Amino acid sequence: MLSELILFLLLLGIVMYRGWSLAAGSLALLAWAALLTASSGGMWLVLLATAAAVFVLNVESARRR
Repeated sequence: MLSELILFLLLLGIVMYRGWSLAAGSLALLAWAALLTASSGGMWLVLLATAAAVFVLNVESARRR
């Protein structure tokens, strides 16, 4: 469980550092969460990924202003 969270935070960091586009960053996070949820059965991962995707969307939107 802890390793999954660390991997999630690492991916989030990569998305933020690379400055991926709004769609690419959100899609990558949601796809990763769906994969982990399918393998571990943890529904909280989908919620966490959705929250992270919203965060990425907000950062991308702020950068474009």
